[in-house]
Amino acid sequence: MKIKKWKTYRAMGNREKREGANWLLFFVFGFFLGVLLVNVKTGYFLEDNLFFGEELLSRLSYTSFHNEQYMVYLLQNRMGILLFLLVAATTIFGIVILYLYVAWFGMSLGILMAVVTIRYGGKGILIFFAALLPQDILYIPAFLMLVNLLHDLCAVIYFPGKMFRSISTGKKQFFARGAFTYIFLTGVVIIGVFFESYVNPFILRKILIFL
Repeated sequence: MKIKKWKTYRAMGNREKREGANWLLFFVFGFFLGVLLVNVKTGYFLEDNLFFGEELLSRLSYTSFHNEQYMVYLLQNRMGILLFLLVAATTIFGIVILYLYVAWFGMSLGILMAVVTIRYGGKGILIFFAALLPQDILYIPAFLMLVNLLHDLCAVIYFPGKMFRSISTGKKQFFARGAFTYIFLTGVVIIGVFFESYVNPFILRKILIFL
């Protein structure tokens, strides 16, 4: 009995490692691609009106911030991404789209870090992390769970052999549990949007004034 349980736990651990390794590979690829793009097209990315230029940072530091309007914009953006990924996962290209999304997310972070580092040197690292906190503490695990869930959703429809996790309880239970998880993750993202709208501007402003 103990041997059987040990094999089960080992299998679960292997699946988790496989999940993490797959997403991490595409994230890292996208991240370094973003850094490379900035170094190749430095003039474009460092234009004053783009990507954390001095004028933009000055406005963030000393002008009033319309948190409510920003929150509405972020809600539309984040909910749009959630809906897009859900719809994409129901198509035969869903798994490919999910991997491309993870690579795109890594690329966007790579571009951001490269730009602020080139512009502001060591201070750019502080600006980079200030731009991500505290919302990404929620976003990153939420979207990681989401892409895992949607990967299996696409797999159970089109490629059962490529699922990260087995569905021994049956497809109906899988869809019911998946729907609950999707709703829960949507709630987590909404909380992240609140933090990004009201807490992050405060943190970023304090860092910019300090620098």
